[in-house]
Amino acid sequence: MVAICPQMNTAHFDGIPSEIFYAGDLDILERCDAVLMAGGWERSFGARMERIHALRNNIPVFESFDGLWRYCEGMKDD
Repeated sequence: MVAICPQMNTAHFDGIPSEIFYAGDLDILERCDAVLMAGGWERSFGARMERIHALRNNIPVFESFDGLWRYCEGMKDD
């Protein structure tokens, strides 16, 4: 597994419109096998958008590491 932290991908990129960052984030998300939502994700516009985008694109979404781990373990059989 590899973790992608969208807000760190754009750290120190001040002055660039948020829409550009959101579009890039969703492009990265489309290449992911699964999404793990961090605690408190409900309070983040970006995280809510990522969750909706993942579900619309049939990307599994997890709210616990254990669930994600079991999913990844199952992928090894493919």
